Amino acid sequence: MPNLVAHAGKRAGRVTSVGTAAIDRFLLPVSYQDYPDALLPAALRDANSLGLPRTVNDVGRESERRRSRLREPVGHPAGCAG
Repeated sequence: MPNLVAHAGKRAGRVTSVGTAAIDRFLLPVSYQDYPDALLPAALRDANSLGLPRTVNDVGRESERRRSRLREPVGHPAGCAG
């Protein structure tokens, strides 16, 4: 009995499920512009309680956690001449 299962890679020979063009087929664009802050996921709220680095209005903002880590002095590992 022949295999009747159609595989995505074999269905259309001119497209594949990998590569940059595949993003357009699988991507669901979502916009949260003018969305109430209370309804946004925690990562997108103005308070940024998760401390994630993000870009707002084309301005990059580092999280407070990252800034404090960058200020900490970095020592040499034990046994290395510094």
